[in-house]
Amino acid sequence: MKSVFSVAACSAVLALAFAVNAGADSSRRDLHKNLKFDLDGDGKPDTIALKIGKEENKFQLTINGVTASGELLDTVEGFYLANINRADPSFEVVVYTPGPSDDDEHLVYWYDGKSIHQLAHLERWVNYRGDGTLSVTSWAGFWQPKDEWFLTPSHELRQKPRMFYPVNVKATTTKATPLHASIGSKTVSMVPTKRTALIVKSNPARSWYYVKAGNKSGWLSEAELYDHLTGMPVAD
Repeated sequence: MKSVFSVAACSAVLALAFAVNAGADSSRRDLHKNLKFDLDGDGKPDTIALKIGKEENKFQLTINGVTASGELLDTVEGFYLANINRADPSFEVVVYTPGPSDDDEHLVYWYDGKSIHQLAHLERWVNYRGDGTLSVTSWAGFWQPKDEWFLTPSHELRQKPRMFYPVNVKATTTKATPLHASIGSKTVSMVPTKRTALIVKSNPARSWYYVKAGNKSGWLSEAELYDHLTGMPVAD
């Protein structure tokens, strides 16, 4: 009885450790090439192996003899375990690369006990909340869009649609700046040079930004924004 209890206790502790680690930032997650871990909650350890190809961005993920092939844009470093929904017994396997310049990539897989399913290809910084949702923060030149994803009852990972993203970055006009009444509108109000502006929100699908400057507000296309504003924390 003692040995049975010990095995059960150790398994519970290990699962808890992975659950905590799965919510961490990518740079602090444990990466593996080979691992035995119960992925589907049936009480039996699953054998997980990652084989990296001669082209180091390509790989084969094998779980209990079932194989899925994939590729990332940069060298595959390993896989980590994610626990997207702690209310169910499943853990997800995520093949990962940090990319050449914090260009993280995450290929998320789910093993249902028989087959391997690719759930999503995520880029940049992922936060697994453990409640069936996750957020993905990326970089868009000078600001950080954040997208929300959720796990469906059928274990599909879907992105929540949204039209506008908050930006809230300050800038300064470098020349007379035309703020459009609406996206694509030819009706504009002009803001003089050297005026403080707040880039309020973005519509990335259309590449337009809503800007406030003093008592005036309106939209700038992305090209107009870079041509007329300065002071944003621009980086690749």
